[in-house]
Amino acid sequence: MSLQIKIFGLLASAILVIYIIDLVRKKKLREEYSFIWFVIGLSMIIFLLRFDLIMALTEFLGVLSPNNVIFFFSILFLFVIALQFSVKISNLTNQIKILAQENTLLRKKIEEISREITH
Repeated sequence: MSLQIKIFGLLASAILVIYIIDLVRKKKLREEYSFIWFVIGLSMIIFLLRFDLIMALTEFLGVLSPNNVIFFFSILFLFVIALQFSVKISNLTNQIKILAQENTLLRKKIEEISREITH
């Protein structure tokens, strides 16, 4: 791997980790979501500094090219993120449904109390 690619990758990874820390500090990213981004940022730094680990992983998995290993884990990461967001969206959808039902019941109760007061 060329020195330029390593430097660019290290800078990008460092910026990613610093940006994640800043987002968590400003409460724009919750800690529970920041963990996987930290893992990715730190993994990128480790693999850039120790490219022999990628080569060993490539050999262990029986893949011909280290690029394929990187693409595989990138796609796997995207699937994990999509699954995490799907679970969160499902939970939020259920919470919204419950809140809407409770809101409807409370409005009905308010209308009943208003009718009792006016009569």
